[in-house]
Amino acid sequence: MIAWADTLMGFLLVAPLGMFLFTLFCRLKSKANFSPVLQQSVNGVQLLLFLAAVSLFFFKPTYDSTLFSWFTHTQEVYAYHIHLDLINLSFLVLVTFLSGVIGFFSTNYLANEEGYYKFFLNFYVMQLALYSLTICANFYFILMAWELLGISSVFLVSFYQGMKKTVTNALFVLGIYKFCDLFLITALLLFHHQQHTFLTTGLELSTPSFLFLFCLWCASLGKSGQFPFSKWLPRAMEGPTTSSAIFYGALSIHAGLFLLLKFRLFFELNPALNVYIAIMGGVTAVYALLKSRIQTDVKATLAYATVAQVGLMYISFALGLYTLVIFHMASNAILKAYQFLRSPSNIHHLHRLENLNYQPLAPAGKWFDIFPKALQRTLYRMVYHNFGLSLLWQYMAFPVRFVFSRFQCRIDAHLTVIQQQESWKLCLMVLGGSLVLAGALLYTGSSYPWLTCSLTGLCFVFALLGSGLSL
Repeated sequence: MIAWADTLMGFLLVAPLGMFLFTLFCRLKSKANFSPVLQQSVNGVQLLLFLAAVSLFFFKPTYDSTLFSWFTHTQEVYAYHIHLDLINLSFLVLVTFLSGVIGFFSTNYLANEEGYYKFFLNFYVMQLALYSLTICANFYFILMAWELLGISSVFLVSFYQGMKKTVTNALFVLGIYKFCDLFLITALLLFHHQQHTFLTTGLELSTPSFLFLFCLWCASLGKSGQFPFSKWLPRAMEGPTTSSAIFYGALSIHAGLFLLLKFRLFFELNPALNVYIAIMGGVTAVYALLKSRIQTDVKATLAYATVAQVGLMYISFALGLYTLVIFHMASNAILKAYQFLRSPSNIHHLHRLENLNYQPLAPAGKWFDIFPKALQRTLYRMVYHNFGLSLLWQYMAFPVRFVFSRFQCRIDAHLTVIQQQESWKLCLMVLGGSLVLAGALLYTGSSYPWLTCSLTGLCFVFALLGSGLSL
């Protein structure tokens, strides 16, 4: 007999996936950029998700279960293990509540927009990722949820893909995400090597290494926009206001910190790293505070204000004040979501006041009023140029860019030669090479049949893709 808690857990995972498919169906059936059926479905499903999270919070404050398992016939079983405690459930209630508010707001706010359905497709991918990140206790599925959250974020940054600047900023955000994801993959490998399991809960877990905790911390810095990865956050404001509110004001910006909360018991065993986390949190808070004072855009100002608050949360985490972290996270997420949603109306209201007064409003605050005037401009220049870090980064990245540019030129030259060949010869070359590679994998991969079959199928997919592109 399936417990009612497992049923609610399954609903938390199936509902976003079902709404993703339903949104795709509405997009294919409807020619207009608005669907009343989708609007009512979004409101109803979000209400049910919130009620499910509240029920778990009050009736199942602690819960462990296994929802399903993958590759049960192999030596390593990938079990979707669920672990609930008050911290996980508090974040789950926060996610369902803010997702419902943003979903209800977006159905009307984005009506008749060209990317109306695209927003909801990525919106439910984000929800699926956050629910999995919250309730799952298997590192393998946590990594999958982490990647889904990142890719949905990048797609919404490039919401208005007709603008070159938007696509460039989305690629910049993607680069930061992927660089920090390397640390999370390394942490996954180290965790499995040291613990001999993917489960993050259990009495048999041993003390982790300093390198594992360091990689986990570095992985969290990218999603949370912490120093030195804070520069991508203002660039992510290219998307619609609702995506800025849910991702970079409310939920996604706190995902990195919540990842550390899932491993908080391990961090308690290594106080030396907690000192570095507290120091870098303070540096981030000061840096974001100074950067917010020179912004000319309201969304960029709010983005740096959010980064400063998350930096303070890192300090609380390093001190072991987990209840304060959750309370600070919830209050900041709700406040920032409201400020992001209110910002367009606030700008319109201020312009209306200026028109009524026939003169511009007095500025609410200037750059660095607390400093002497002799230091204000100097400090402004230093903050604007990121204290020289931007110039240092350009010098460090120049050799890499030079090597990759030469490598790209060589590849383009070879592709030009290949494209000049007849199509049937190119098809034969691609399919023949794939068959040789597949045969080699089958010959050498007898101990890992499922991996061999996966790689072989991947080779054939690329072969057919290359053959189709050559015609």
